[in-house]
Amino acid sequence: MMASIKLPYVDAQRARDGRIHYWYFRRGGRRWRLPGEPLSEEFVAEYRQLLAATDSCHGTTNTPTDRRDHTRGSFGRLVSDFLESGQFKTKKPRTRAEYRRVCEGLAARHGDKPVRLIEKRHVRKMRDEKADTPGAANTVLRMLKILLNFAVEDGLIAGSPGGEDERVQGRRVARVA
Repeated sequence: MMASIKLPYVDAQRARDGRIHYWYFRRGGRRWRLPGEPLSEEFVAEYRQLLAATDSCHGTTNTPTDRRDHTRGSFGRLVSDFLESGQFKTKKPRTRAEYRRVCEGLAARHGDKPVRLIEKRHVRKMRDEKADTPGAANTVLRMLKILLNFAVEDGLIAGSPGGEDERVQGRRVARVA
C-alpha cells in the first residue's frame, strides 16, 4: 500500500472513468490539471511552476499584519487600528470579513507608507491597481474612504484625500458625489 502525500493546493478527484486526476487550485483562481502521477518528474516540474506563478500573483509577502510591527502613522498601523476599532466590530460578520480581506490586502501592499503623505493621486493609483475588475476597484475605493475618514477621526490627518473620487464602471468612469 502506498502512503498518501498531501501537497498544498493539490486536490485529487476521481473522473467518471474511475481514474484519479490531480488538480492545482488557488482560492479565487482557476484550476490546472497536473500531469502524471504525484512525485513524477513532469508532475513536480508543473507543480513547482504553478506554485511559483501563483505565489507571485497572490502576493505572498511577509508583510506584517500585527499592529506592533507597523510604526505609528503608517498605513499598516491605520489598518490594524481600524480592525480593532468599535466601528469595525459593530459590522455584521460578512461585512467584517470583506473589510478585513480588503484592508489586509491594502496593508500588505502599502503598510509601510505614512498616512499623512497620502494624497488624492495616491488614492486614485490604489484604485487603478484593480481597474481591470471594476467591482474590486470600487471596493478598494470605498474601503480607502472608510480608512481615511477613520484616520481623520484618529487625528492622523487633517482631511480625507479620498473624499470625492471616481468609481469605475466597466469601461466608463462615473463621478461619485
